[in-house]
Amino acid sequence: MRPDAFSAALDSLGLISEPGAVVGVSGGVDSTVLLRLLHGAGVPVVAVHVDYGLRPESGADAAFVAALAAELGVPSVVRRVDLPAEGNRQQAARDVRYAIFREVALSRGWTAVAVGHTATDQAETVLMHWIRGAGAAGLGGMREARPVGEGVRLVRPLLGMSREAVEAVANAQGWAWRDDASNATDAYRRNRVRHHVLPLLQAEGGAGTVERIAAAARRLRTNTDDLGARVERVAEPRPDGVALPLAALAVLPEREALAALAWALARWRPSAARTEPVLRQILSLLDSQPGSTVPLGGTTVWRDRQHLVLGPAPERWEGTAVRLGETTGTPFGTLYAAPVTGAPVLVSSRWREVAAAGALAEPLELRPWRKGDRLRPLGLRGEVLVSDLLTNRRVPPSDRHRQLVLTSRGEIVWVVGHRLAEAARVREDTAQTVALRWEPVERPGGAG
Repeated sequence: MRPDAFSAALDSLGLISEPGAVVGVSGGVDSTVLLRLLHGAGVPVVAVHVDYGLRPESGADAAFVAALAAELGVPSVVRRVDLPAEGNRQQAARDVRYAIFREVALSRGWTAVAVGHTATDQAETVLMHWIRGAGAAGLGGMREARPVGEGVRLVRPLLGMSREAVEAVANAQGWAWRDDASNATDAYRRNRVRHHVLPLLQAEGGAGTVERIAAAARRLRTNTDDLGARVERVAEPRPDGVALPLAALAVLPEREALAALAWALARWRPSAARTEPVLRQILSLLDSQPGSTVPLGGTTVWRDRQHLVLGPAPERWEGTAVRLGETTGTPFGTLYAAPVTGAPVLVSSRWREVAAAGALAEPLELRPWRKGDRLRPLGLRGEVLVSDLLTNRRVPPSDRHRQLVLTSRGEIVWVVGHRLAEAARVREDTAQTVALRWEPVERPGGAG
């Protein structure tokens, strides 16, 4: 990279004005050159190396980074960590690596972490996202800068430079580096793209293929960021997630609406899948009935009357037995059901009811309502669906997973907080009654 081009990258990333930068250094050519260039540009740095102990030569890599830092006269931090035996170890390594980088930055009062991703890494990333069927956000690849936890940002000063160009700088300066033997295998998808797919594209496209792919990703990312700013303006944070107005999505062309949904998921529910089939399924909620949902693992997207809501998946809870005279706890609140002594006192409010004891024969159960549940509400002749009752009571679809019913021998006697069943009516000749009181769990934002 030309000195003026690297200086321009530092200026655009604001690194010149930073008090210092943590540099993630694996010992490979990219991170080694980055550390040397930043040091040469006068940016205060600390070299941080994470040793996972997965390769026989990992100790030598750590020693190389420590020696490199000593040669430059800069501080170094070397951490040895153990990864879990199961699951995605590459993702686990990435998570712990960035957590350590951020920890070191915060300990020094710095806000920048620099890593050595190049335009070649960008091209590989874009190709892998394309293979996976990513939308515009995924095809935009890696950002030059992004947050890595509160108060710290990750920057990539070499993202406009190919790996070949980085190696050319190192060779011209006589700088040594460490080669990771695992990069030579085809065990990982990135390696297969690197060894087979990208060379084929370069053979067809000629010189500058990598840089053109990276530049195309940058242009797409810019367009996506513009769209993202518009999404951010109309989004409404709520206790149950983030709400996007249906009207704002409905006026967008289909491709732009899909990109807006991808951006929103990446922004507020980053662990959720963002493939085109998933995005189309979410977009179809615009033409669905209120209450329709798309589950995405730990995330659920649902439609209410005027919004799509992106939020965490509902808590899974099947119900519990209730005994009169005892307190019954649930994830959503607490039920107090106690026999009343003496003359019955009729008290009725949203969270309090008095029911005829004869209608509350054991076994009693407190459980979430289910599709198809029915009851005959107090004062009505016929049965109604609980779902219709909740609609009439304007219970938002996003809250309905929290709605409980009290049953006696399988029959609903109370839709908690809404209607008592006719069978539980207290009459003039009712001899014994039961006082029901519900205390909902306080929810974020003050919603009950």
